[in-house]
Amino acid sequence: MSSCHSAYAGFTHCCLRAPVQVLAAFLKAIGHIIPLMDAEHAFYYTKEVMVVLRREFGTPDEEMKKIVLKVVKQCVGTEGVEPDYIRAEILPDFFKVGEKGRG
Repeated sequence: MSSCHSAYAGFTHCCLRAPVQVLAAFLKAIGHIIPLMDAEHAFYYTKEVMVVLRREFGTPDEEMKKIVLKVVKQCVGTEGVEPDYIRAEILPDFFKVGEKGRG
């Protein structure tokens, strides 16, 4: 699992400075990798990537929002990602951000 940790460290560094296309590719990749992890690591990395997903969901780029929602769906459907965490930490942020655009 140390290889995943070092890859994720590169991912987080990339997320801070990457062009949108590169960030989108990394998010898609992490969305496919997290479901392959054991439950403990999947939960840990879901919490870590959620910071970036929340931030990117607030952007006006509709394509990025679609990618973010797909990655969120992949993460929350993964064994080890607890329902209480989803209800308390994920759902409120995405509904709050989504309602800003209405009205």
